[in-house]
Amino acid sequence: MIAKGHVFVWCDEAAAFEVVPPVRWTRKFMLKRALLRGTIGMQHPKARAKRIVKALIAVPLYTVALPFAFLFGQHRFMYLLIRVVDHTAGLLALLRLKPVKNQLLTD
Repeated sequence: MIAKGHVFVWCDEAAAFEVVPPVRWTRKFMLKRALLRGTIGMQHPKARAKRIVKALIAVPLYTVALPFAFLFGQHRFMYLLIRVVDHTAGLLALLRLKPVKNQLLTD
C-alpha cells in the first residue's frame, strides 16, 4: 500500500478490538502458528542470515531451558516451547521441509 502512495499514521488514542475465536485459544493452534511463522520468516532474504544464526543458538538453549521453565508454570513452558518451534521451523525451512500447511483455521 505504501508503494501505491498510501500513508499510514499511528494513533495511540485509537481503540482497536479483535474477536479471537475459540479455535485460536488452543496450544495446538499456537504451535502450528509458530511452525508457520518460522517457515515464513526464512523467506525474507534480508533477515535470513540473522534468523539462521539466532535459531542455531536459540534452539539448543531453549530446549535445555524447557524443563526448568515448566517449574515456573505452564505459561512459561508454552512461551519457550513456542519459541523453540518457531526457530526449529525456520531451520527446517532451510532444508525445504514444511511441517505445516498454510491453512491454520481448518482444524
